[in-house]
Amino acid sequence: MVSPGLIRRIAIFKEALRKLRKLTKYEKYEFMRDFRNIDSAERNLEIAIHSLIDVGNYIIAYLKLGTPLR
Repeated sequence: MVSPGLIRRIAIFKEALRKLRKLTKYEKYEFMRDFRNIDSAERNLEIAIHSLIDVGNYIIAYLKLGTPLR
């Protein structure tokens, strides 16, 4: 059975990706003109990356592959 925590992390990743896709509607100049767009993109990239790291760590633990290297 899949862990509820794993399902939550995948949902968090998908939500961050959805928000990032919304930012693609802006042209480069329009995007860069508002610092909130840049901050939002940075934060959602961070959230997506951390979620994927958590999923990877879960898979490593589930498969008993030892401690992941950092």
